[in-house]
Amino acid sequence: MEDSKKKRKREDTPNKDEDEDHFDFEQGMSITPRYKVYRLLGDGTFGRALEVWDRKREKFCALKIVRRVKRYTDAARIEAEVLTAIRRHDDRDNSSG
Repeated sequence: MEDSKKKRKREDTPNKDEDEDHFDFEQGMSITPRYKVYRLLGDGTFGRALEVWDRKREKFCALKIVRRVKRYTDAARIEAEVLTAIRRHDDRDNSSG
């Protein structure tokens, strides 16, 4: 039982390799043809947020880029599903910003 607690603790603690899994970007680079990076908004445990120019909507917006860590990408998929469901049920288009 003690070994399983230690193992779980190690799995839940980010290591140096994971710290290097943030998306590398440069100001002005394109992320897909739609988004052009303007600046870093912030770094967090799950990833980083960038301010980007949305060429399709012709306005600035935030783009969340999740780190390449399985538990974070799994959580991001769930978050995306929840946000999709909210948007699907938003008859007044209040969730699109």
